[in-house]
Amino acid sequence: MSLIAALLLGFVSEATAAEPPTFERDVLPILNSHCLQCHGGLHRKAELDLRTISAALAGGKNGKVVTPGDPDASLLWKKIKTDEMPKNPIKVSAEQKEIIRRWIAAGTKSVQQASQFVVPNKPRSADEIAKLIDDEVDRRLAEGKIPASSQADDGEFLRRVRLDVIGRIPTRAEATAFLEDSSPDKRATLIDQLLARPEYGGYWARLWRDRVAVPIGAGEDLKGQYTANFQKWFAEEFNKNRPWDELVRAMITAESEDPPIAFIRQCMDDGQPRANKLAASAAQRFLGIQLQCAECHDHPFATWTQDEFWGLAAFFSRTAKVEPNPKKGENRKGIHDTEAGPPKTRFGLLPLELKDGGAVVIPTDAGPAAGKVVPAKFLGAEKVDLDPQAPPRPVLAEWMTSPKNAMFARATINRLWWQLFGRGLVEPVDSLDLENPATHPELLDSLAGELVAAKFDIKHLLRGMLLSRAYQRSHVALVENEQDKTLYSHATCKVLAPEAFWECLVLSTGGDPDKGAISGASGTTLGSRSSFLNLFDTDEMDGAPSDYTQGVPQVLTLLNDSAMHKQNRLVEQAVREKGEPDEIVTRLYVAVLSRRPREKELKVAREFIAERKGMMEAYQAVWWALVNSPEFAVIP
Repeated sequence: MSLIAALLLGFVSEATAAEPPTFERDVLPILNSHCLQCHGGLHRKAELDLRTISAALAGGKNGKVVTPGDPDASLLWKKIKTDEMPKNPIKVSAEQKEIIRRWIAAGTKSVQQASQFVVPNKPRSADEIAKLIDDEVDRRLAEGKIPASSQADDGEFLRRVRLDVIGRIPTRAEATAFLEDSSPDKRATLIDQLLARPEYGGYWARLWRDRVAVPIGAGEDLKGQYTANFQKWFAEEFNKNRPWDELVRAMITAESEDPPIAFIRQCMDDGQPRANKLAASAAQRFLGIQLQCAECHDHPFATWTQDEFWGLAAFFSRTAKVEPNPKKGENRKGIHDTEAGPPKTRFGLLPLELKDGGAVVIPTDAGPAAGKVVPAKFLGAEKVDLDPQAPPRPVLAEWMTSPKNAMFARATINRLWWQLFGRGLVEPVDSLDLENPATHPELLDSLAGELVAAKFDIKHLLRGMLLSRAYQRSHVALVENEQDKTLYSHATCKVLAPEAFWECLVLSTGGDPDKGAISGASGTTLGSRSSFLNLFDTDEMDGAPSDYTQGVPQVLTLLNDSAMHKQNRLVEQAVREKGEPDEIVTRLYVAVLSRRPREKELKVAREFIAERKGMMEAYQAVWWALVNSPEFAVIP
């Protein structure tokens, strides 16, 4: 456990003292801790809002509070400098005061800027995407005077790319073939092969299943029927490389019992879809915005308003689960947009009250704005006058996935980057607000433009990211870059998700996860995928990829379950092929960790096996040690 913790230590690089502070990176965290309780989304005393650079510069009822370039003329600085503000006992520290003073003196610098979202005339090649990534990452490293770690060796790269793309380690034969291949383009060839394998769609279907097809709260799918259908559908479509915008439109506009309907059914309460849940889920999953914080009041730390939340919810206000009723002219079944919207539920949950043009009334339990009529409205755009005879969800889906919608393209890129690199270019991955800038804003915009130019071809973007030197760096940090968390000077180790861990465990015994369980594990906790996940599925949805969520019960199971001490097919085969102990141990390392052992590892194993006179149990014990090592549990 301590070794895993060591592998997953953070690596952050702070701004140098000589670098002018920016509002979003340096000043806003201070205001968030000390000032936004009274001057934010919930309360705006003296009509002063300090959540954004534009609002802070605009001032409040008593005029401007910041004069760029002149701290002494700035009311904000005067109040903070003398500890007159904040009123509570916890004052702004001297170090924080100096940041605010320097920020004002330097002209109130902000990273917010006009959108640089530009779509190239034609898609780049994968190599050109990789160069785009590396040029920008290297530029930021040079600015921070942070050296990059070396490139990962073949074993580290093989394990990383296999687990990131298809969620499975290679077999011993596959690992041996790659390690012995001397072709200069073998990494590019491997990437293409992995993106073409059926396991690619299966693995990414699991990732998206957990995000958009698992019921939220009291969502409806207790038997898992819709979740399973969604996973099968998504895997097939992803393997066909169906464009991402089409997949998202299919989820938002799904009807009847079609597989994508799991997205709607995850947001049901008491048998009916809930517009508020659907609005929050769609914004978070597909636009990278945590809009749920604006359901009962304006967002306390971002500029999203309560009107915008319910304006988005209006597009889902007519989504209902219907049953055939020929007497009333209703022949449909399942999820559909209806003229009247969902009915009152058995336990009294009320639908949104509908008004002309698709407007809705903010419900009575949604804070002080309850009863207000809000028009249907795209986020950050004008209101929409909806046709009462046409379903509203397709209107939302077309806007959301439009090539002109920079939010959709950026959120998609940020999610892909987060999956491969262990953190987003914007972090948290679903908080792409103006107040939360990207570490590499130009790179995020360039890749978003590339996604649109490539007509939302996910494989195209993945191929370019995987080819980059930034992705292929070693996770081993240098003394000079070990504190870096944001500039990608070295790779971040990611923890294997429970289902991927189980499949790797099966493969490490010589088994096939698609055909059977772990060799010799019948009737134990490790005996089947479902029994394993019952104990090991401790992940939080969208938790950081580097977070280790297993505890004592899971660790003890891996150490002590009887299946872990029985001879398995992989060990039997490695021994049966004969050879010196070093050769047999090497086979085990290649099969389990996708690399050859280091000399000191061979020495330890050699002495251990010699003490036990080369018995089969000794090699089984070596295998046991490898699968219980921190290295087996992570994506390097």
